[in-house]
Amino acid sequence: MKSTWIYILGAIGLIAAGVVALSLGHMLGRGNELYGTEVQNPPDLNTLLLRHVDRGTVTLADFEASLLLVFFGYTQCPDICPLTLAKLVKVYDDFGKTEDIQVVMITIDPAHDTPEVIQRYVSSFHPEFIGLGGSNTEIARAARTFFIGYQKTVSDQFNHTDAIAILDSRRRLRYFYNQEHVTRLVEDLPKLLLRRDF
Repeated sequence: MKSTWIYILGAIGLIAAGVVALSLGHMLGRGNELYGTEVQNPPDLNTLLLRHVDRGTVTLADFEASLLLVFFGYTQCPDICPLTLAKLVKVYDDFGKTEDIQVVMITIDPAHDTPEVIQRYVSSFHPEFIGLGGSNTEIARAARTFFIGYQKTVSDQFNHTDAIAILDSRRRLRYFYNQEHVTRLVEDLPKLLLRRDF
C-alpha cells in the first residue's frame, strides 16, 4: 500500500514537472520558430529597377543593410499604409540595430507618388525609411515579382496586399509577415540575422 502511494505521488510529481516545463516553454518564447511565412523557392529581386529621389534608378541591391523590410502602398492610403508604417517605426526603434535593417516602401500609385512624394511621405514617419517609385511598368513588374496584388477602385483608392516582405542579404524574398505579426519582427529579426543562409 505504501509503495502504491509512493508511485502515485511520484507520478503526480512528474506530471506537475511537465506542466511547469510546458508553461515555461510558452513563457520563454517560440525557440527557433518564426512568426513569418517562409517563401518556397525564393525569387531573386536584384534585377528590379525602381526610382529614388536622390539616387535615381536603383536596384534593391544598392541598399547596404543586411535585411530589407519591404511593403507596397501609396501615400493617399487612408488606413493600412499609415498603420503599417507606424508599426514599422516601432519595430525599427525597438530593434535598435538600425545598420542591420532597412525599411522600404514601394508605391503602387506611380501616377501620383513620384519619387519625391513617396520619400517625403515615408520620411514623415521616420527619417531613415526609404520610399521608391517608378514607371507603371516598373511598379507592375516589382509587384508581380513580390507576389503583391493591387487594383484601383472606382473611388481612386487602391486595394492591395498589405504583407511585409523580408529580403535577405542576397536580396532574395524569404518571408512574409502579415499585419497581425508585423510587431513580432522585433523577436524574429535577431534570429534571421544569425541564419547562415541569410
